[in-house]
Amino acid sequence: MAPEPGGSFGSPADIAAAKAIGEISREDSRSVEAELAQAGIVDSGGNISSQWVLAAWISAFAPVKVTTVAQTEALSSHCELALAAGRGVGASYRRTLSRTAGSVEVAEVPNVVEVSFFKEEHAWAAVARSLPALSELQASASEASGFDARRTTVAPGGGTSSSESAGRGGVPAALANARCTVRMEVTASAAEAEPSRYSADVWALAGQLYSLRTAADPATLLAVEVPPGDICREFAWRILGVRGFLASASAQAA
Repeated sequence: MAPEPGGSFGSPADIAAAKAIGEISREDSRSVEAELAQAGIVDSGGNISSQWVLAAWISAFAPVKVTTVAQTEALSSHCELALAAGRGVGASYRRTLSRTAGSVEVAEVPNVVEVSFFKEEHAWAAVARSLPALSELQASASEASGFDARRTTVAPGGGTSSSESAGRGGVPAALANARCTVRMEVTASAAEAEPSRYSADVWALAGQLYSLRTAADPATLLAVEVPPGDICREFAWRILGVRGFLASASAQAA
């Protein structure tokens, strides 16, 4: 990591982070040390455990990152995953929201972050755990199989149509009072200065679960009715896609 402007690694006192740590009272320091020890992050000698060193490395340098934000009327749930070498590290937290006159503000951020360690094959479980307890959002991909042929699209007036058409300049009427929205971003970076891959998906849960998309005309919003389990299925496809991208990039580099 590069030093702070005007500082150097040879002079820790010049680094902003070092100054901040130096201003922590001894009482607060002991409290932090006790919490780290209780969580198993450091041992009795204050040394960070090898597991947490690995977790920090994966979080910082993993080639695959996933960010999921689910927002209901009063709460937003955040989950950040980092995947590398068949392993994953997840961090999830929540924020309390306040809605007034059409605006949304963060009212409170609980002082709790959940960190999870898992094999990559269980990455969806880490995401689902952070989502609101709604069956349409947490369903497995198997529940979405065989639904493609019956997909319909919300029309401007709130009805449905077999053709992909939807409202312009705003969300379709049927989604105006969605109970929950979910945004998922997946990024993959082969190496520094190498090409990267990015995707973003958005869902809204109203009477049904909808996948929100843009058409060839970016001003046109498509709200496609999808089955419970669609989020899990798309997550699996996105991870498969970035893995293929990374394998191709590695082959080209060789």
